[in-house]
Amino acid sequence: MRRLAMVAVLVAGCGGEGAPPLGVQPTLSSIQRSVFTPKCAGCHRDARDMPHKLSLVAGESWDQLVGKDSETFGGMPRVVPGEPHASALTAIAHSYHDMTAGDESAVWSWIEAGALDN
Repeated sequence: MRRLAMVAVLVAGCGGEGAPPLGVQPTLSSIQRSVFTPKCAGCHRDARDMPHKLSLVAGESWDQLVGKDSETFGGMPRVVPGEPHASALTAIAHSYHDMTAGDESAVWSWIEAGALDN
C-alpha cells in the first residue's frame, strides 16, 4: 500500500503545476528554437539575399520581422504587433508545408500578444 501511494505521488507530480511546457510556445525564443532555426533559416539566412531579403537567423529575426514590410505580400507588414490577421508571417506560416498546427498557433499567439522580443 505504501508503494502504491508513492507511485501516485510521483505520477501526480508529472505534468502538473510547474511542469515544463510541451512543444513550441508563443515566445520569440521558443519560436526561434523550434521553428525559425530548423525550418526557415536554411533559406532565410541573409537579409541581403533572396529569398525575400529576410533573415530568420537567431539574433536577427525580430528586427527583420516586426514593423518591416514584406516584399512577397505586396508591402504587407511582416509582423504587426497585436494583429496577427494583418501580418504576412501568419499567411506564410499557414502555407508553409513544414509548419505544424502547433507552430502556426504559437506564431499567431506570439503576434497577438504583441510580438515581443522575448
